[in-house]
Amino acid sequence: MLFKLLDILPFFINHFILIIFVQKEHKKLVGDQYFYGAILGLLGARITYILLHLSNFSGSWFSLINPVPYNLNLIAGIIASLLVVLLLGRKSDVSYEISISNYTFGFYTLFFMISLVAYVKGIAYPLSLMSGSDSSLIILAVIYLIAAIIDKILIKAFRFKVVLFILLIVVRIVLI
Repeated sequence: MLFKLLDILPFFINHFILIIFVQKEHKKLVGDQYFYGAILGLLGARITYILLHLSNFSGSWFSLINPVPYNLNLIAGIIASLLVVLLLGRKSDVSYEISISNYTFGFYTLFFMISLVAYVKGIAYPLSLMSGSDSSLIILAVIYLIAAIIDKILIKAFRFKVVLFILLIVVRIVLI
């Protein structure tokens, strides 16, 4: 039971971190973007994993609705959550730049915490089809923390935020 709580704890903590660090006029929007983006991102990650590994579920239909952290597709989850964030931002007349800027910061802080939880639990890196070692989990946690700091403090130009985000996705895939 405690391990299941540890899996969802980063999502709750990250929600409050985002609310603290976003502009005052965007707090409600970012809260909605994060909530719906996280839910639909996880759903998209799970559905994609099932579709890509359908033969693994042929005998046990119950396992289709029993997601475990390593039975999710990271890229599909990112795409689904990013689409939700962009659509909600557009609906509220917020520019893509602001929505993506908030998304990348939230992504870095969330995955920093997920990496730490995975390290504490001693399991393979969550939201991934690949397994990772303990040292790579700590390295990823540090990389995500540094990226969050760089994203929030140093990078002001939108194109550099996008480049950093893509670079970290590639690093994450290579490292794990």
